Amino acid sequence: MEETGLIENIAQTCAACASFKQFFGNSVSILEAGGDSVSGQKNNAEPDKVKIGVIVMIHSLEMKRRPLVGEVLETSMIMEAEFFSTTLVWSEVRIGDETIATCRMKLLLTDKTPD
Repeated sequence: MEETGLIENIAQTCAACASFKQFFGNSVSILEAGGDSVSGQKNNAEPDKVKIGVIVMIHSLEMKRRPLVGEVLETSMIMEAEFFSTTLVWSEVRIGDETIATCRMKLLLTDKTPD
């Protein structure tokens, strides 16, 4: 996998988590630094009405190596800050115990939904 594939992997993970948060409401914390449980109640958002997000900035990107064919990626993220429709996240990609990539991304949630 090329480095751009790892960036896309991180972006898709962040988008999935942001959509999960939108669907279950702002009271849900997706990932917290000290815990791994998610709780909350479903809000009225419809899954097919989840807003489209775009990458605004990639910062502090560190690629240690590219994954090899057959290796399983584990991608995690922490939402560090949210301001209106902008979210700052920190993400890490691991293969087993080895961290192969980390970065911070700024994501913007648009008002558009998929067609």
